[in-house]
Amino acid sequence: MSTRPLEFFGRIFVLIGLSASMVGCAPSVVLDGSEGDGGSGASADPLVGTSEDHPPTGLWTMAVQYGAVGEEVSPTIPLQVELRADGTAYRWMCAEAPSDGSFDEPCDTAARRACMVGSVAWDGAQWRFEFPALEEQFIVDEMGPIIPDGQGRLLLSYINPTYSGALFRRVAAAATDGASCEP
Repeated sequence: MSTRPLEFFGRIFVLIGLSASMVGCAPSVVLDGSEGDGGSGASADPLVGTSEDHPPTGLWTMAVQYGAVGEEVSPTIPLQVELRADGTAYRWMCAEAPSDGSFDEPCDTAARRACMVGSVAWDGAQWRFEFPALEEQFIVDEMGPIIPDGQGRLLLSYINPTYSGALFRRVAAAATDGASCEP
């Protein structure tokens, strides 16, 4: 029996829950079981990524990785993304970082591996990322949406295309110039 209808309804449920939590129509959605600021520290901005006026800029680290929609998987890849105000996006894995989602500092530049350069932009309705190197490797229709959770974290759909998405927390401000890593 196909699980495609279950995946579809699971995705709809997650998106409805996230959308409702952003506009205050429902209790906040806590995707990883944590309380409070969601591990984002004092810099958590509940409006981040919700509109063109609240861009998702910063250096973000993966806190929770999802397999099937809404299903956490372990270990969590030590993946970080940097989304800049100029529209540049970087994605890398941090060598030797813990794989339990606890990595909460910028990866040392020398330890950044599998770097990709892309872009981040407002499409009139939501923020989206694009990494051409990912799109060449994987064909996934849902790749790119950035969905805020209302607690200062971001759900990036198919940032690692073999999984449905990942929840990221902000660990630092984005750099303002120079490449964060080289592909």
